[in-house]
Amino acid sequence: MFGLPHNYGKYDDQKVNAATHERRASPLLFHVHRLSDKEYIGVSVLLKSRFLPDGEQINAGGKNVAAKVDDWTVITDFLDGKVGNPATADNRFPDKKAVMP
Repeated sequence: MFGLPHNYGKYDDQKVNAATHERRASPLLFHVHRLSDKEYIGVSVLLKSRFLPDGEQINAGGKNVAAKVDDWTVITDFLDGKVGNPATADNRFPDKKAVMP
C-alpha cells in the first residue's frame, strides 16, 4: 500500500512489482511546513483510491501473488500508531487533527 516497487529484501536484485503494471506511487504524502523560525508543522495526506486493478497480482521475487487492493489497514494502523516497535498507540502523532472525514 505504500507504493510499488517496494524492496523488502536486503539485496538490490529482490524486487516487488505489479505483474502487469510498472509502478504505483504511494497514496500517503508527508510535508513539513515551516510556520516561523522555530515552529514547524507536519502535514500528511492520505489519498485513498483504487490502488491496483481488481485481480492484479504482485510479482515478488519471480513469483506472482495476489494483491490486496482494498486493504488500507497497513497505512491507517501506521497513522493511528497501532504498529511499530513497540506500538505507540496515540503517541506517534499526539497532536493530530483530522480536517476531513
